[in-house]
Amino acid sequence: APLRDQDGRIVGILGMMTDVGERKRAEQERQRLGMVIEQASDLVMLTDAQGAIQYVNPAFERITGYAPAEVVGKNPRLLKSGRHDAAFYREMWNTLLRGEALTARFVNLRKDGTSYTQLATIFPVRDGAGLTIGYACVGRDVTHETLLEDQLRQSQKMEAVGRLAGGVAHDFNNLLTVVLAEADMALAELAPDHPLRSGLDEIRRTTQRAVALT
Repeated sequence: APLRDQDGRIVGILGMMTDVGERKRAEQERQRLGMVIEQASDLVMLTDAQGAIQYVNPAFERITGYAPAEVVGKNPRLLKSGRHDAAFYREMWNTLLRGEALTARFVNLRKDGTSYTQLATIFPVRDGAGLTIGYACVGRDVTHETLLEDQLRQSQKMEAVGRLAGGVAHDFNNLLTVVLAEADMALAELAPDHPLRSGLDEIRRTTQRAVALT
């Protein structure tokens, strides 16, 4: 700006500069963070202190089927599936109100009514004074992984049952072997026309069928 004397004549130039480097770096960091959140494969949701949704990233729509305009201003309970009892949510809020982060699996409902399993971390968002001004949720759709885990557990159960059945069959066959051996020895000592022979033959045949069945 021109610098004038008391008569209004320009006698110099007044200049003032402000270093905005730090501000620009902070703005660039925010932009990069925003790009990461927008492109993340994990769901990101921000709410205010009362739980009203303020922001969701594109992955939220991809996972839940809800567009941002359909959920902003609403409570995340619209995703509830009814698979968790009141105690589950009570413990969740107790943890958050203590200022702690919570990681848990949630079975939620998509917009089309189908269920999905989400591994989510929820944590309080604080201002510069340390006051909670909202909550953030970062979640991953683990429906497929959960299904594979269930199948693995079922397979392990069947394997355990198989081992148990195999052990029982082995022990039972040992018992049947004794019965067969005793029947054979008794038959060897009886005359061909002995009245007990037919009964021992039947015991032997039945025992052999039991061996085959086992």
